[in-house]
Amino acid sequence: MRIRNIIIPAALAAATLIGTASGANAATAPGFLGKGEVQSAMGWNNAALQKAVDADKALVAKGLAPTNIVFIGEQTTTTITTDSGVLYGTQYGTQDVEQSLTCDFTNGNGTKTFHRSGDRTATRDASKDASKTATRESTQSSKVSSTLVYDARKTGQWTGFNLSAPVTSGAPVVTIEAGDWVLDAEWTVDEDWTPAEDSTIVWGDWVGDVPGSNPSDCDRSQDADHITLYDLSEVTATSDVTPVGDVATDPAGVEQTESVTGTPATGPLTLFVNGRPLA
Repeated sequence: MRIRNIIIPAALAAATLIGTASGANAATAPGFLGKGEVQSAMGWNNAALQKAVDADKALVAKGLAPTNIVFIGEQTTTTITTDSGVLYGTQYGTQDVEQSLTCDFTNGNGTKTFHRSGDRTATRDASKDASKTATRESTQSSKVSSTLVYDARKTGQWTGFNLSAPVTSGAPVVTIEAGDWVLDAEWTVDEDWTPAEDSTIVWGDWVGDVPGSNPSDCDRSQDADHITLYDLSEVTATSDVTPVGDVATDPAGVEQTESVTGTPATGPLTLFVNGRPLA
């Protein structure tokens, strides 16, 4: 006689795992599983196995689920997601600049024109954007466990188990392992520099175009009534920008720009008896 119609909760039929092809080995469901596979996993002799099956048969006769031999299947699905992103940075540099001052003024005995131009050089900050592309992979694995229904096969004694396809319920156990960003080795830097508007310019001394002239005359309060023209030029650059130091990385880190999720890959079904893996 064989044990039949082992009852499982209705919820267990909510989803069905992907089984391997039918056959007589420990990694197969549905299929036939010889008693020796179970004995090896449990460390039982033949008498212990026969006793366990008989006990489960008695439970089933009472409308109860078996507890002495319980088969579980586990299967893992893995999905790999590849992210792309950009890391921004700033390259700083210095640049020479100049400024000119010109003024006309009169004296008390007549009018004469006095021109003077002063040049002063300075260093100011400049910056340009830089970027590196980045990629990373994240692996998400979900594992589901399922109960397998079986009929024990008896030819004088219990010789093995006819396993059904595994069925499962509930949410899978999900684990996510995010990889680190892998950055390009070199920065891609913009060609143009942008002078820092709020940078401090360290000016040198005025140098007049007339020997002995004093550029401060244009700024004396007592000369204010005599000045007819006062022109302070805009700051202009007189050299290219010289980079200073390495690119400073944006503290915000990598900005993700794209995420591509691959096709889920389902691994083989692994069978357990009473929580012990079948070889």
